[in-house]
Amino acid sequence: FTVGMVMVGWIGVVELAAHQIVINMASFTFMLPLGVSIGSSVRIGNLIGAREGDRLQRSCRTAFAMGGGIMAIAALCFVVFRGILPQLYLEDAVVVALAATLLPIAGAFQIADGVQVVGGGLMRGMGRPQAGAVVNLIGFYVVGLPLAWLLAFPMNLGIVGVWWGLAAGLGGVAIMLYFWVIRTAGRPLDELTVDTH
Repeated sequence: FTVGMVMVGWIGVVELAAHQIVINMASFTFMLPLGVSIGSSVRIGNLIGAREGDRLQRSCRTAFAMGGGIMAIAALCFVVFRGILPQLYLEDAVVVALAATLLPIAGAFQIADGVQVVGGGLMRGMGRPQAGAVVNLIGFYVVGLPLAWLLAFPMNLGIVGVWWGLAAGLGGVAIMLYFWVIRTAGRPLDELTVDTH
């Protein structure tokens, strides 16, 4: 997202202001599934220790539903109140209008953001913290950022292209983590036990 902000800075000051407003709102809503992620990480670790494989798989599905559900509500708010929310930051009509254009795109990736942060927490709980690093490297640096640049500059979509590229990267991260979690949670518990010695 920092590299995306640099790209937006190449486009213009108004675009950068609108970007900052929307990324600030997306960061605010991100705190909700982040809490679910932290709690689910502890829960999953406890279930592995208690040797409760069935509850482990059910807890993974529940955590994904909670993270995605919370962000679905945030996405709905971003779309429905897109003309009002940017006015909480400033009154510049041009910046507010551009931010209102970006909010539905940010809404589109809210669910993916909830799923990916919960997925990262679940993988940490299952003793595989490297999963988040691997999928973020692929999702953002192989897919998201190149696509953002391609859409923004060669295809002349500007800031909208940057946001769709980032949304695609985030969607890819969410999908990869979701399937990685489901596959890992279905493995024998002995393979999930972390040796601390």
